[in-house]
Amino acid sequence: FMMTTIEAIVADPRFQLRAWIGASAPIALTASGHAFLAGLTPAHRETVLKELQPHYRSEWPAITERIARSLRSIGSRGFCVEIGEWKTQINDVAVPIRLDPAHATVLTLACGGPPQMLPPRKLEKLGREMVGVGEEIERLLAVRL
Repeated sequence: FMMTTIEAIVADPRFQLRAWIGASAPIALTASGHAFLAGLTPAHRETVLKELQPHYRSEWPAITERIARSLRSIGSRGFCVEIGEWKTQINDVAVPIRLDPAHATVLTLACGGPPQMLPPRKLEKLGREMVGVGEEIERLLAVRL
């Protein structure tokens, strides 16, 4: 199971791992995927986790610990951070965006890049700012739905 990029902005063209529309990243291993899981209802989240488990076999216990950590972070701070857990050359931060009260449609707002551009301290600052952006997107889209 993968997350698919539907919009991307590249801040630094020297960044080798440019995001592009249609690019995919694993739900289980990225901040964006963890934010998506956090945005789902608990029942839907459990269904997705059960479907993910067979794809990771022996790695699953460690992955579920990281997912649980991200869910706690989103619950308390509104965002989660992953430090080189999917790919060592990528750090990322993400927030869930819930587009309806039933949480049937969940997007994520994420920022990722190399550790030298996005060290943990910067990710924390970005995360706090992204929470407000995500809330504003939810508010604006709720008016139109």
